[in-house]
Amino acid sequence: MMQLATHPSARAALARRIIASAPRLFPSLEKPPVTAWLEQHRKLSASGSSRAGDYKVDRTPYLREILEVLGDDEHERVVVKKAARLGLTEGAINGFIAYAVGVDPGPIMVVWPTKDDAMDWSKEVLPELFSLTGPLKGKLSDASRASDNTVLHKAIPGGHIHIVGSNSPRTFRRRNIRYLLIDEVDACDLYSRGREGSVVQRAVRRTTTYDNRKILITGSPELKETSRIEKEFENSDQRHLYVPCPHCGHFQVLRLANFEWDKDETKSGRLKHKFETAHFKCISCSERMEHHDKKAMVLAHKYIAHNPGHPVAGFMLNAFVSLFPNASWAQIAEEYYIATKDETEMIAFVNTILGEAYEERGGGVEKGALLQRRATWAAPVPREVGVLTAGVDVQHDRLEVLVVGWGVGQESWQIAHHRIFGDPDEADVWQRLDTILMRPYQHEGGAPLYVRMTMVDAGDLPERVHAYTRPRRARNVFSIRGEGGARKRKGPMLKRSKSELYGNNTLFILDVDRAKDLLARRLRITTAGPGMIHFPLAQEDGLDDEYLLQFENMKLIKRRDRYGREIRHWADKGLVEAVDVTNYAYASLVALGDAVINELPQLVADIQKRGQELRHVTQHGGLVPPPRAMAATPATPHRPRLISKVD
Repeated sequence: MMQLATHPSARAALARRIIASAPRLFPSLEKPPVTAWLEQHRKLSASGSSRAGDYKVDRTPYLREILEVLGDDEHERVVVKKAARLGLTEGAINGFIAYAVGVDPGPIMVVWPTKDDAMDWSKEVLPELFSLTGPLKGKLSDASRASDNTVLHKAIPGGHIHIVGSNSPRTFRRRNIRYLLIDEVDACDLYSRGREGSVVQRAVRRTTTYDNRKILITGSPELKETSRIEKEFENSDQRHLYVPCPHCGHFQVLRLANFEWDKDETKSGRLKHKFETAHFKCISCSERMEHHDKKAMVLAHKYIAHNPGHPVAGFMLNAFVSLFPNASWAQIAEEYYIATKDETEMIAFVNTILGEAYEERGGGVEKGALLQRRATWAAPVPREVGVLTAGVDVQHDRLEVLVVGWGVGQESWQIAHHRIFGDPDEADVWQRLDTILMRPYQHEGGAPLYVRMTMVDAGDLPERVHAYTRPRRARNVFSIRGEGGARKRKGPMLKRSKSELYGNNTLFILDVDRAKDLLARRLRITTAGPGMIHFPLAQEDGLDDEYLLQFENMKLIKRRDRYGREIRHWADKGLVEAVDVTNYAYASLVALGDAVINELPQLVADIQKRGQELRHVTQHGGLVPPPRAMAATPATPHRPRLISKVD
């Protein structure tokens, strides 16, 4: 009798098909629903959850459908584009791993942004997940010295759990995976050093031998142009969470456009924001949907696919539907109000609260746009300014000096620009700089205002610049150097040089690529308010057309390195002294610290009040003290501290 020889891989594939068909052929073996199984068997620890004890899906009801889709046989790939504060990692990733091991085990790979993240999860979360889930107890080997059981590789009955940091590309190789779970995929791509494509591509290759594989990709999006989770969600059935209005029953997505809170006007004319009244206005009946209605609304939710019929199940979740205490509508309202005052805060709000990618509108400044933005104000310093800072760029034949006024939300006005021609090795050049930095600038409110902080470029002539700034530190005059290269999102934009921190010099280091990112976004703001940059009419020795056109020479370059990572940096296509002095003036504001930046509204009010007092003196026959007398009692100089975080 002849036997048919088959390759081992073919026999394995046949065995997998038989196992996958078992529930259909033998109904008694049908897998239980994921949520029912988790509620029956899983418990949450006090160290990993604010609500220890039995797992209840209604604490995160928006995860119910996601979990059920993960457990079905219809969808191979599941994508969740999400905000933070939703409990997705605990509920969906940890929960589905427990279900897979307990009901239908197979090789599992869990991908985290970094190896440290992977090790922390393996050491802190995984043991509790097994010990607190009844059917999983005893299935995680304690034999730490066994070759099949390490911190990042755990043997389990019926398979293994392989835990990966995306910045360790070699760990993706030589693994066959049935269950693939990738958390925070945008961060994974940022940290990845693989030569073989994106994290998703490399990880998905490990699942190709399984026809019953399951892939879960989650994350909060970052920049729209580079976001992987954004692309994954677009390539899905795009399910959005809808909740019913408690008044008319109309189902709708909770969006920022319909998010409001009450405001009262105080006697001084300021608005008092009552964040505790935050609510949504129904798009159908216009009634208020209050925070106390949220739980009932979310429990009655439904997902509606915007791209129905697509084989990939995609879910979109924002933090408005979270039932956690740190996602109350009042708290989100206050966070949004704060974000409107700072572009970098707004990016974080869009990513982590709205669960949306932040869209950068182009790289540089449109040709001729700034020439159309010139404006006039009644005095050298407009009424809305509370602080003046300066930036100085050092060229071989001149100094370029810019004085900038700052108001609420870092709205800024370019007050004065000077070109001091001469050899920087000559003392006369620096004496003329002193004159500019020490002079009073007349505020529209009536009082003079003085430059409070100055940064001088020390990139080309460090010894000469240090010789100037060192004896003037009491006047808040410091050296600065820009560093470019690959854009880094970690660490501060501005920091003090460690090599000179305790020496005679105080040198600040500015990440120029990130500073130009921020400057480019602010130059595109055309409505008066937080972040906008105002330009006056041309002056005798500066702020002319040549100066404004230099902002157009700032070009964003995108390329990929040999590892496939996208590198974004700014290249100069001509003179950019205007860009440099603007960034140095901004660095001066940052070096003043949060104590000044957060008090800008009060500083604006104080200078206006001072002007009123001076006008009152002159109206009653008094004499206004001359500018030199006023300069004798300036605000106490601020000595910058070591900056740990700027943006």
